[in-house]
Amino acid sequence: MPAIKKVLFLFLLSLGAAFAHAGSGNQPAEPSSATATPSLSLMFFINPAGGPCQVQEEILNRFRTQIEKRAKIVPVSTMSFSAPLLFRKFGIRHLPALVLVDANQQEIMRFAPGVQSGEQILKQLSEVKVARTK
Repeated sequence: MPAIKKVLFLFLLSLGAAFAHAGSGNQPAEPSSATATPSLSLMFFINPAGGPCQVQEEILNRFRTQIEKRAKIVPVSTMSFSAPLLFRKFGIRHLPALVLVDANQQEIMRFAPGVQSGEQILKQLSEVKVARTK
């Protein structure tokens, strides 16, 4: 019986470490002062298995260069260990979802739930940039 407890303990310990490692890549990173990255982040809430989320991911990848001139794309996957905290913080109930945040993770704007075109994303981001410079 003690051997079973030991094996179960080691299994749970390794499972916890795997979840912690898998979730560590989905936290918005602080921009490095050595690079010219934008101070805004476009948080992309995604279910990797969902069809609409896959379509949105393809659009973001296609427009990545233009989008990342204005905001860093930060995927937040439902499969991530830390995702529930961010989903709750931003009140995400429908996927895919895009939320623009500042360096302090304060919401600046939210896109309508569902798939957004690349052109629509760029238009909205440029309007936010203009509004912030006035």
